[in-house]
Amino acid sequence: MSRIWAGIDSGKGHHHGLALDADDKTPLSPRVTNDEPEPLKLFSDVLDLAGDREVTTPATKPPSNSHC
Repeated sequence: MSRIWAGIDSGKGHHHGLALDADDKTPLSPRVTNDEPEPLKLFSDVLDLAGDREVTTPATKPPSNSHC
């Protein structure tokens, strides 16, 4: 099964989303503002793009000063 790899670079004012397909093409690479509607739309766009393909996201460790 093919996949879509998706990630987000979070910033204070803006975020940058990225989706990469199995052919190393970047079908999605938007800059979105740091408010709730735009990142939620980005997640929806990634799922629409993926269709029936799996979506893989990077797993990262929270910073040591995180209270998560």
